[in-house]
Amino acid sequence: LLRQIAQRVKLTLRPGDDVARLGSDRSWPDVAGRLGGDEFVVLLDRIARPEDAVAVAQRLLEALAAPYDLSGRQVQSTASIGVVTSDVSCESVESVLRDADTAMYEAKRRGRGRHAVFQPDMHQRIRHAMELEADMRQALHSDAFYVVYQPIVELASRRPVGLEALARWRHAERGVVSPVDFIPIAEETGLIVDLGRRVLRRACLDLARWQAALGPDAPRTVSVNLSRAQLQPGLLATSVSAVLAEAGLPASALRLEITETLAMQDDAAVSVLGELRALGVSLSLDDFGTGYSSLASLDQLPIDTVKIDRAFVAKMVSSSYQTALVKSTVQVAEALDLAVIAEGVETEAQAEALAALGCRGAQGFLFSRPVPANELEAWWCAQLPEAAQRLADAPDSIQPA
Repeated sequence: LLRQIAQRVKLTLRPGDDVARLGSDRSWPDVAGRLGGDEFVVLLDRIARPEDAVAVAQRLLEALAAPYDLSGRQVQSTASIGVVTSDVSCESVESVLRDADTAMYEAKRRGRGRHAVFQPDMHQRIRHAMELEADMRQALHSDAFYVVYQPIVELASRRPVGLEALARWRHAERGVVSPVDFIPIAEETGLIVDLGRRVLRRACLDLARWQAALGPDAPRTVSVNLSRAQLQPGLLATSVSAVLAEAGLPASALRLEITETLAMQDDAAVSVLGELRALGVSLSLDDFGTGYSSLASLDQLPIDTVKIDRAFVAKMVSSSYQTALVKSTVQVAEALDLAVIAEGVETEAQAEALAALGCRGAQGFLFSRPVPANELEAWWCAQLPEAAQRLADAPDSIQPA
């Protein structure tokens, strides 16, 4: 892959554009090379203005986004590019490379597959991210990370039927850190693998306990989010199987949520999803409508459930266009025998409109915010009085800690 990337970089550059390689002799030949790992550096000389460097960066992104053929397997690999110009950074070679690296990480933070031009204030953001990463590594060895649950209800009856498990971080100095801040860093650094395993285990153990205590009134399923870094062939399915066995939970009680971009990934990612389905685990397509999928492609994805993104739910009451999109999604999903859950339901008007369109499941602040396990139990029992009695009668061995 790195050889093919290097060749594409070299072929994309105009004559006179150099791809720098820091060899032992500090030579700068006109060949593609790496600074180390999977990082390349391009030196553009004799350009008229900074916008020209941006144009080259965009050209490189387009060239590197095309599929790669690795021994007959088609693989997608995007790039992130940081751009720095000599009018902003020129103190030393080291400072130029540092600032280009800072801009590259800013490009990753914005979503990858794009470029970012260095600005001096980026250093502060990167420093903040690095501090969070260091704190996360320590927190993963403590109980600072915990799980909250948001109920999923049956719209027609408003009866709770399932849960979504979400990671939260209680920082010793910063207080509760928003997932918007720490999840992207966890994914970028690979810490999401350990964090995801912890959330999965906690969610399965809690669900098993509730099902033992509440019987038919317990949540039927718990949903846990998956990230790209967790899709390790063989390893993820083995890990999930071990957690289910430890909890004594049937695979059908676990629903793993994937994004559209994840579902449309390369063959290796799709094969891992196939391994999970072979276990009997359900797969849910999260945030539908915000990625690459279309209604026409739903039958090609290895999923059991479609979750309509909150952006559509928020606008559907006042927009006939958004209502039509939601209605079409529900109809196509039902034709494919897929369950549909609407996310981000916050008002009665939204809930009624969704029910009228045939959407059967929903979650959102209208019903409950994500809450810790003990608060979830209280909420659940308030919705289902019979569950409260079952919980009171449950043996001590299965009472929540």
